[in-house]
Amino acid sequence: MDEGTRTQFFKYTDLNSKEKSKVFCYIKHHNHASPIRVEIPTVIFESNREAVESVMDLLYYLILVQGNSINPQVRPIAIAEMFARETLGLINVNKDIVQMKLTATMNEKRGME
Repeated sequence: MDEGTRTQFFKYTDLNSKEKSKVFCYIKHHNHASPIRVEIPTVIFESNREAVESVMDLLYYLILVQGNSINPQVRPIAIAEMFARETLGLINVNKDIVQMKLTATMNEKRGME
């Protein structure tokens, strides 16, 4: 796959749940990096195919302008991810659950151990 190209769109539908369906493709952003997988809900893709095709060009542009070969995330996604990580460092959810005397589910208890 050459830099700046993308694959055709592939459709995936879960055999057990038809609502879980998506269309995806891969974009090669730098020659020495792995392609990026871009997923779109099938409903959006099928009703806006032409717009999706245009958005792929815009997405590739944003990856080149705002990302880099090591972290190709476009700026809004990278900022949201940094914010989420910082927030997790400030808030101890497990401690708050215990202090509020909430009853944890079995899975939540496992995470607190």
